[in-house]
Amino acid sequence: MATTQPLGGDVKDLALAEKGKRKIEWANQQMPVLQLIRKRFIKEQPLKGVRVSACLHVTSETANLAITLRCCAPRTRFRLRTRWRRAW
Repeated sequence: MATTQPLGGDVKDLALAEKGKRKIEWANQQMPVLQLIRKRFIKEQPLKGVRVSACLHVTSETANLAITLRCCAPRTRFRLRTRWRRAW
């Protein structure tokens, strides 16, 4: 699975990183279509020059989506959260 460089940010507990990586890798194995899209997009670069932004609640599945978008659009930026905050 392709990985990206860390972008920094607030991390509550780095001790959970290894467990999170395993969950992301497991989810990647369960998403063969996303794997195919990632391989195709790496070759074709259909989003080259396009700026992609996303705000996602992080799960192992959305982490794989973020990795795929990052592979095909280097200018991708994410605001990722693992927990929701009340807006009110």
